[in-house]
Amino acid sequence: MSILETSYIIFHLKPYYRNFNKRLIKSSKIYFYDTGLVCSLLGIKDVKQINTHYLRGSLFENLVIAELKKQYYNNAVPDSMYFWRDSSGNEIDCIVEKTDKLDIIEIKSSATIHDDFLRNIRLFKKIAGSIVAASIVVYAGMEDLMYDNCKFISWSHINKNSMLF
Repeated sequence: MSILETSYIIFHLKPYYRNFNKRLIKSSKIYFYDTGLVCSLLGIKDVKQINTHYLRGSLFENLVIAELKKQYYNNAVPDSMYFWRDSSGNEIDCIVEKTDKLDIIEIKSSATIHDDFLRNIRLFKKIAGSIVAASIVVYAGMEDLMYDNCKFISWSHINKNSMLF
């Protein structure tokens, strides 16, 4: 694993540890810098295969997390990204820590917006309270919009939105 990390093939996303009186998962998640490599390792040879592949959501999440990670590197800023998951399986895909506030990001591979996308965001905001500054959903659609105090951002606009800084 350390060779893969040193070679910039994989990276770890650390869990957010703040205890909100919940049992939290404390093992890190592993992501690839290059989703093309992941697709090759999975035997995906055609773009059409991704649409029906059982790991489509995970591949999309990997793509978005890797792009956010690259924003840190490209701006020479220390990484402040985490994820949160409790023992019940509730999860926030990405938490960006900013001094005394948090931006929470959910990642969905659907091109259409569903109210269910906000379930974990609502739960986390109820637990964390006022430390949540921004709620963001990165999705596979093409429009950026606001819905229920949450910013929906197209995956194709994540580098333009400068969500991290």
